[in-house]
Amino acid sequence: YCAGCGHICETASGLPVCDIMRHLMYERGYGDTDLARRSFGALPEAVRAQLATADFAAAERLCPQRLPVARLMREAAATLA
Repeated sequence: YCAGCGHICETASGLPVCDIMRHLMYERGYGDTDLARRSFGALPEAVRAQLATADFAAAERLCPQRLPVARLMREAAATLA
């Protein structure tokens, strides 16, 4: 799970990874797809557009939880859009 240490992954990627992880938690952890989609949809379009192509390799290397950040960001873009 995401521990909320965004200063690590967000600095490495330049994107709001923690916010997007929270949106995924709404959907997957709480089963609240509507809230997840509304929250994700409130992100700027430019941010949402970058998720499919951004390089999250540094964020993954630095993640203390060893999360597959790139995969999760792409899943969020595909399922919450």
